[in-house]
Amino acid sequence: MPQFRLTHKFATDCKVKQLVEPIITSHPLDDWFIDRLIVDHKKVAMITHGKSAFTFFIPYADAGGAKNIIDYFKGQLKELFQANSLPTLALEVNKLFANELTYTKTVDRKILGHMNDFRRCSEPYPGDPYPIDWQDKAERINNMPINAGSRDSSYPIEDFNEILGINLPKRKTRYSWLSE
Repeated sequence: MPQFRLTHKFATDCKVKQLVEPIITSHPLDDWFIDRLIVDHKKVAMITHGKSAFTFFIPYADAGGAKNIIDYFKGQLKELFQANSLPTLALEVNKLFANELTYTKTVDRKILGHMNDFRRCSEPYPGDPYPIDWQDKAERINNMPINAGSRDSSYPIEDFNEILGINLPKRKTRYSWLSE
């Protein structure tokens, strides 16, 4: 049963009045955090995996409003797995999201700290005339070290790969040709 830990801002947008205490989940794709940010006067949902900090950004307008974010996210997750030749996981997403969803409180301060960092990293540059590419922002964050400076720093994409036993490709940087 997928669990979505909603921040107060996102729960208000979705009109979810009662959030329960988080439960222990069994499947690696069962635990997600959702927060809302406002960029250029537009609302955007930030959906972050609870164990790996792997992140998606979904503008409310793309999903058709806050209430449709989770259905839209399901499609994005399936698309990610299908685009990377992981049809078994795409089918798994269908099975998981066929069950009743649980909306819980956000009590894990560690992941919320990462989400605050991701929020700052996703802000557009002042005066940037180009529209924001939210998929590009998510890729950059998923390929950015978290806990940098500590001995246990990691990348969200590497942690997501390890948890699911898959191999989503890391993003090549503009300077990746220097290491080849």
